[in-house]
Amino acid sequence: MLTMKKNIYNKKSICFILPSPKIYPVGGYKIVYEYANYLANNNFDIHICYLCKDLGKRFNIPKIIKKIYGMYLLSKFKWFNLNKQIIQKIVLDLNEISNVNAYLYIGTAIQTFDYLKRLNVNLNNKLYFIQGLENWNDISLDYVYDSYRYPIKKVVVSKWLYGIVNEYDSDENIFLCSNGIDTSKYSIHNNINFRNNKSISFMFDKNFVKGSDILEHVIIKLIIQYPDIVVNAFGKYHKPKFLRDKDLYIYSANTEQIVDIYNNSAIFITTSREEGFGLTGLESMACGCALVTTKTNGSKEYTNFNNSVLCDIDDVDEIYNAVIDLINNNEKRIEIAKKGNLDAQSFDIEKSKEKFCHIIKTILNIN
Repeated sequence: MLTMKKNIYNKKSICFILPSPKIYPVGGYKIVYEYANYLANNNFDIHICYLCKDLGKRFNIPKIIKKIYGMYLLSKFKWFNLNKQIIQKIVLDLNEISNVNAYLYIGTAIQTFDYLKRLNVNLNNKLYFIQGLENWNDISLDYVYDSYRYPIKKVVVSKWLYGIVNEYDSDENIFLCSNGIDTSKYSIHNNINFRNNKSISFMFDKNFVKGSDILEHVIIKLIIQYPDIVVNAFGKYHKPKFLRDKDLYIYSANTEQIVDIYNNSAIFITTSREEGFGLTGLESMACGCALVTTKTNGSKEYTNFNNSVLCDIDDVDEIYNAVIDLINNNEKRIEIAKKGNLDAQSFDIEKSKEKFCHIIKTILNIN
């Protein structure tokens, strides 16, 4: 059993705990990396521990193989420009996390919570960063809610999450730091007015919560209705079978490629059943797309009936008809896209990074 640490370490030493490394862009990781970079640039010592205990779980792979595979994944991580002063480490157990000797440990996903909870450091030296209601795969809602009851400071990325977490913990323990995007990168390169009104784009994700089954039905119907429709897409999986040979699909696209896809599209479609925030929808708005999205709690953070088209979750016909309406009504498409672009400017990542840093300094009681 680990002994209780004495908090004698540098107050500006922070360890983020993430699940295993990802070789493709992931929204939640991206936000963590943005904050880690900002803190490192402000003289914090930053470590990132990747928890790889579940790699190869179905095949009962030995620990040493998990560590080697985790290191391989980390070597392939190239989609985000992480500050070179940040120390990254593959870990399999609690001792390896504890040996980082950080002053503040930040759990960043429900998969990391149990390790954060069992760390033998003062409760004031733990922080839980909550980016969604993470009751997916085999994780129950009861377990998620229990994690919210744990009496440590918490940071949430959206107002709706704040409301849920607040049912299980007090205001004094919860901080709101809304997500943001880099509006210097996610911006308009191709004039909204002159885009092909029959050009659409989306991000493909097989996860049930992302509504890939609904998306497939919508895209197939659109292709049948408009054989000349231009389809641009990207994702962390290989090209889905429902797309045509001529449709553009970029696997594991980088930021520049994603920005190009947005800018070469008049309409961006999301069909999620739930989102903690929904970064791609906001990014597409900043790049001049008219957003057609489902009414998830996350999307409500930045959408309204003036800057996007909001559809009921799981309603294929409503989403399809919303896209058809924008294709056939170019003035409406342009008006929504321009309003969306304007509203997206208020979600600048620089403001979010400054606020996150301020929260950290408040928790640590430093200037």
